[in-house]
Amino acid sequence: MKLRPLQPGDDADIKNIFMETIVMGQPLHFKICFQDDFAHVSLGWYLKNARDLGRCIVTDEGQVVGYVLICADEKKFNRWMYIQTIRLMVKSLAVAPIGLLRGGTWGLYWRRVVDGAKLTRQELPDNFDMHAHVNMRSHARFGAGGLQSLRYVDEQAAILGFTGWYADINSKSGRRSASLERLGGRIIQRSHNRTLSWLAGESIERLRVVRRSTPIELKAAA
Repeated sequence: MKLRPLQPGDDADIKNIFMETIVMGQPLHFKICFQDDFAHVSLGWYLKNARDLGRCIVTDEGQVVGYVLICADEKKFNRWMYIQTIRLMVKSLAVAPIGLLRGGTWGLYWRRVVDGAKLTRQELPDNFDMHAHVNMRSHARFGAGGLQSLRYVDEQAAILGFTGWYADINSKSGRRSASLERLGGRIIQRSHNRTLSWLAGESIERLRVVRRSTPIELKAAA
């Protein structure tokens, strides 16, 4: 596997991977209204405002099996997310009286809003305010793509002048801590993921993990 820059036709693959893996590597078990709007709220910032930092994870045959998306401006990202989320909720509320939010749509959306509001209040170490959203199709998660993605985000954090970066990783309660630490991550926050716990039917934790960036000069000298 390898990483390559985003190309104009990659957006559809990225959105498909996002929706196919949204519940701990599995798709939703029900259809939702305004799915394109929902995907836009979750991915739109990266694809529009930080596209040059994004990468696709591809097989040797060129098949897109994952993506790496980076945000290096938390304030603008949070403001954009707030506006887009409000727009989606208003759009959803407008059709609620005529029954178009059946099948779990409203349950998904309001839980995501509550979880998102909780995330924006969590503090970070100084100069770690860059984050990455890394995702792969289930069958590709045990290959080399994961480690390549970590190294790439490390390098970008160093280039952009950040001490390190963070990611929010979902885990079944009590799992993944040791493996994350072996990969150089440090868990600084644990919180209940209301949305995924509801979707998966079991308790899911959101782990906020920080990782120090890799100085480029050290990598070059190694």
